[in-house]
Amino acid sequence: MHDCASEILRICSKNSIIDDMTIVTPRRPSGFPEYTPAQQLAFNGLLAKIRTSYELAGFTPIETPALELADVLLAKGGGETEKEVFRFGKGSKDYVMHYDLTVPLARYVAERQNDLVFPFRRSQIQKVWRAERAQKGRAREFYQCDADVVGETDVAVDGELIALAATTMRNLAISKFTVRVNNRKVLTGMYEALGVADKSVELMRIIDKLEKIGEAEVRKLLSAEGLEKETVDTLVKTSNLHGAPDSVLADLRSLQLTNDTFVAGVEELERAVAAALATGAQEDEIIVDCAIARGLDYYTATVFETVLTDIPELGSVCSGGRFDNLAQYYTRRSLPGVGISIGLTRLFDGLWDAGHFDGARATTTQIIVWAGCDEAWSEAGKLTAELRAEGMASELSLSDTKLTKVLSRASKLGMKAVAIIGEDELAQSVVSVKILESGLQEQIPLAEVKDFLHKNAL
Repeated sequence: MHDCASEILRICSKNSIIDDMTIVTPRRPSGFPEYTPAQQLAFNGLLAKIRTSYELAGFTPIETPALELADVLLAKGGGETEKEVFRFGKGSKDYVMHYDLTVPLARYVAERQNDLVFPFRRSQIQKVWRAERAQKGRAREFYQCDADVVGETDVAVDGELIALAATTMRNLAISKFTVRVNNRKVLTGMYEALGVADKSVELMRIIDKLEKIGEAEVRKLLSAEGLEKETVDTLVKTSNLHGAPDSVLADLRSLQLTNDTFVAGVEELERAVAAALATGAQEDEIIVDCAIARGLDYYTATVFETVLTDIPELGSVCSGGRFDNLAQYYTRRSLPGVGISIGLTRLFDGLWDAGHFDGARATTTQIIVWAGCDEAWSEAGKLTAELRAEGMASELSLSDTKLTKVLSRASKLGMKAVAIIGEDELAQSVVSVKILESGLQEQIPLAEVKDFLHKNAL
């Protein structure tokens, strides 16, 4: 009796402690996405297609640490970058979380240059972190999907990356799209010919805003830089050139600018487009757009952006370009690079909001096998194992849950079928299979269940 009373007191005391605990409201920091199972499955589907597209094109996957040494990652110094990184001190070490995948690639290549075979073709799909203000379309934690070629100077490779962007977007099957291509040397050469080369970086940033803010605002910004009206007219006219590659290239040549940089830019643009069409891009997917400059100042030649025809408000969903010296802060060896990048989190969020995914499937399970009695456990377990061996994601239910609840759960989660083995099925060596979408239900011999499911559910 004494032991029983002690146990009751212990349980009561324990429950009292639980009741007195402070409940913390569950929440997460803003800008750090978190998805429902249905969303995560849809997200993973996009990621898998991108990964497959990159690897089929011969881009070897790598990963780099989430944390980099601050003095290494921030070697360039200055600018907005240092304000946008998450930074941590641990003992004597100063760490930052990588804010993109290009700088870690530069460090990776410079550190391992004696072990790599060049040209080095790399793909990298990882989360990156930016300590900026969270807002719609701009998360603090997001997936970036990059593919780069390092150590190749021929701009024909640029065309291959443009084709990779096109084939990847086509494989995603989310919308019609166009890849807008330009070469910054075309712009730089024009600035040199017009005598405004000293303002080239800022002018490119302004021109890059043409579609977002319109011609009138761009003219105001160019005039504010001290440019004469005639110069502004020439810049705006050239920047408005866009369309089929042959047509725009002809228009650029008609300007008859003899500046060496401009001429090289036009020739490189023509070669890159030709290579893109030769390596998988389709003619209706590529346009030349002389307004494309890309705001980042490390691009030096080819630049491109991909825009979805049906959802243009998402802006560029796959962009890239060429940079002359990827690892200049880490090695004296010249390592030119060209690459593409897809901001997967922003792309997915935009597609989800646009209703691209139906969200009907919220589990990886395609088929649930229900054992209606303990005696059916063995056959249900064997069937489940066989289905999994066939590549059919299967779940086994051995609990006392009623069949109606199993069917309801399977329907809510978007499963394809329920395989039922109860006393009657066991006695006849059959399986009752219910196809959820059509409502079809049949008794199938055990040996034929896989073929039936392949034909009617998967």
